Amino acid sequence: MNIKLILIVVLIFASLISGLVLFAFGSNSSFYSQKCNSKIMPITGEFIYREQIVKELQIIENNCDYLNFISENVVGIYAENPGLMNAGEYHGGSFKIYVDPYAASEYISAGIIIHETCHAYQDKKNMSYSEEDCTTTEYNFLKNIGAPKKDIELFESRNKSHIALLGYTTNGNDVFEMWKLEK
Repeated sequence: MNIKLILIVVLIFASLISGLVLFAFGSNSSFYSQKCNSKIMPITGEFIYREQIVKELQIIENNCDYLNFISENVVGIYAENPGLMNAGEYHGGSFKIYVDPYAASEYISAGIIIHETCHAYQDKKNMSYSEEDCTTTEYNFLKNIGAPKKDIELFESRNKSHIALLGYTTNGNDVFEMWKLEK
C-alpha cells in the first residue's frame, strides 16, 4: 500500500478522534435546529449535562416560536447540577441562563429553560423582574408543548408549595406571548 495513503488515513483518523475528545471533554457545545433555523450558543458545563440540555432543546424545538424566544434572548446556557436548587437561575445583565438538566424530567427542565429565558427577556426589555410572570410562562409552555400529564401535575404540586412559601402563582402575564406580539 502507498505510504502517503496510509499517512493520510492515519491523519484523518487522528483528527476525528481529537474532535470527539474535544466534544466530550471540552467545556462547550452548541445546539442548532434546522427545523427552526435557530442556533443557541454555547452550552457550557460538563459533557453529560450539555448532552441532556440538547435533549431538552429538542423538546422545545417542537414549537419553533419557543426555540426562537430562547435564541433571541439568551446568549448561552450553562448546564449544571446545583444539587438543592434543582431548577435554574438567571444572572441579570448576562443573558446567560443556568439550568439543572436533571430536574425531575426532560419536560420539567425544558420548562426551566423557558422560565429563565423569560427573565432574560424581562432584563433585555428593562421590565421589572417577575417570578409570577415567568412561572406563568413556564406553566403555559408545559401545557402548549404537550408535556405528559405526570409532568404537568408535578409542576402544579411544586407550584402549590411555591405559592405558600413565596406568594407567586400561575396567574401572571405570559411573557412569551408578549414577545410573540412584538414579532
